Amino acid sequence: MKNSLRLLTKMSIFKKVLILFLYMQYALFGFAQSKPDTTSYIQLLDISTGKIDTVLSSKEHFEAPNWHPDNYLVLNSKGKIYTLNIASKKVTELNTGFADQINNDHGISPDKKWLVISHNDKRDTSKKSYKSAIYILPVSGGEPRRITPEVPSFWHGWSPDGKTLATAGSDKVVRLWNPDTLTQRLPLEGHAQAAE
Repeated sequence: MKNSLRLLTKMSIFKKVLILFLYMQYALFGFAQSKPDTTSYIQLLDISTGKIDTVLSSKEHFEAPNWHPDNYLVLNSKGKIYTLNIASKKVTELNTGFADQINNDHGISPDKKWLVISHNDKRDTSKKSYKSAIYILPVSGGEPRRITPEVPSFWHGWSPDGKTLATAGSDKVVRLWNPDTLTQRLPLEGHAQAAE
């Protein structure tokens, strides 16, 4: 504590205000995420008219919508994946098998047949506290297949042809994967810090 106070007295007023601002932002963000009166809005914007259509207004925390050309969105809430039919505005939980700790790191393949998810796999034997691993499953739902052996790992994108997935993790390596064979194509090493 003494060292912290000593450091604060040596900082410029700008740095003190910046630290206070960042702390308040972090505290407010954490508070907003835990408030019981949080409302999620999923909205569509017609870019030609500027009209905004609220497809979903919910007291649940929904995030990270991904559009599918069959006129629905894929989104997550509290570790689960849901589909939101744009026409009917109906929300349906997607079958993701054992994966029930999914974060907002998910996406639809370019051919619209596959869904990649990041799941905090507590079954993993790693001693690391956060065990996010990358999985792939049919976009219509089903049992996920694990892609990344290391944890934590995070999904970063599909190649335009859908034949390669990019993942990254705390080991500072970006990896490219074949989603059909679940084999690694190429590690991209030499990043200065952990990729997330």
